[in-house]
Amino acid sequence: MSKDEQGVVAGGKRIPSATVLWTAGVAASPIVKMFGADTDRAGRVIVGPCLDVPGVPDVFFVGDTASVVQNGRPEPGVAQAAIQQGRYVGRLICARLEGREPKRPFRYSNKGNMAVVGRNFAILEAGPFRMSGFLTWLIWAFIHVASLPQLQNRLRVEFQSLWSYFTGQRSSRLISEPPRTVD
Repeated sequence: MSKDEQGVVAGGKRIPSATVLWTAGVAASPIVKMFGADTDRAGRVIVGPCLDVPGVPDVFFVGDTASVVQNGRPEPGVAQAAIQQGRYVGRLICARLEGREPKRPFRYSNKGNMAVVGRNFAILEAGPFRMSGFLTWLIWAFIHVASLPQLQNRLRVEFQSLWSYFTGQRSSRLISEPPRTVD
């Protein structure tokens, strides 16, 4: 695929457009196939209410590898859900090591959604509350850095982000490909 001011060329066909958007999906890790458990159409392992594999004791899947259904609907494949799943399974394993069983199955709690839309602009949605703009972008940056584990990671990401912001160099956020020629 290549693009220019007039649009994009995909599959050898020119598609005229003033705006070109690219999106990507999320696929489960290939290791899931090696396990041999039942999967959904996206390749994630279908887990029970405690994020365990039905019929296989003490084996858990979380995040992009787990197909979790709550109230008849699949949980979103976002970091917030994966973090909650990981914490739940960690506590569950600790409880089992102490001879206790879980008090309740896993329940996802949506704390809201944030996304960076462009330089200095982000959106936030939490229940009925919505905001956007520069202040939201600052809040997103703070939450993003504050939620990283270990001080060294927070400092590294903060430095890289500030460097990218002030210099305009985005190399830490790009996956580069060799340039392609268009005939």
